[in-house]
Amino acid sequence: MKRLRPKELWDFLKKNLEGFIWLSALLLLALMSPALDTPSLCVFRWLGIESCPGCGLGHSVSAVFHGQIKASFNYHPLGIFAIFILSIRSILVFKAYFLYQKQKSQYYDQNL
Repeated sequence: MKRLRPKELWDFLKKNLEGFIWLSALLLLALMSPALDTPSLCVFRWLGIESCPGCGLGHSVSAVFHGQIKASFNYHPLGIFAIFILSIRSILVFKAYFLYQKQKSQYYDQNL
């Protein structure tokens, strides 16, 4: 396996930032407690508004990761769909990067 130099690693992180953000969000939601009584970063909750669709979606995704499918649908019906979409998007971001790298190396191999 080829060892990445710091510049190559930095380029990889920059070009795949979206994929890393989505994967990090899913990981954090998997680690989060699905209960509504936990501290929140939601501005709407700070303002006293209880029904934030973003919070509901986050709690729904967290509930799915904790095996609470029924609770997930109670928080937000699109929680499972959100996991699917974010996972597919992350895969596509990384796949596009590696496909581009492969095509670029094939082009340079042919033209050198």
